[in-house]
Amino acid sequence: MTTLRALVGGVGPEWERLGGPQTTIDLNQLSFRRLHLLGTTFSIRTLDELADVCTALVPDVLPVVADGRVRPVVDRVVTFDDAHKAADYLRSNQAIGKVVLEMKEQS
Repeated sequence: MTTLRALVGGVGPEWERLGGPQTTIDLNQLSFRRLHLLGTTFSIRTLDELADVCTALVPDVLPVVADGRVRPVVDRVVTFDDAHKAADYLRSNQAIGKVVLEMKEQS
């Protein structure tokens, strides 16, 4: 796994999560590089916990987003009327980046 080979020491994020709940990890690479694998999800956090996480990220994240060092990867923009096509595309596991639903203001 190339991602593991690039890391030495520290905590690795969750890998392969969008491809489903199961993956294969080379435990030798994990051990030899003294890595820690940390699993997390925001889906079971309380609103207060989510607010604390967002507040803690603001000083570090907003500046790098504002100056362009971190940019979202957008695979495609789809109109809201074609949301079913976007869902099908996401289920196909072909998306590289975010699939954005565009919602127009109603007059």
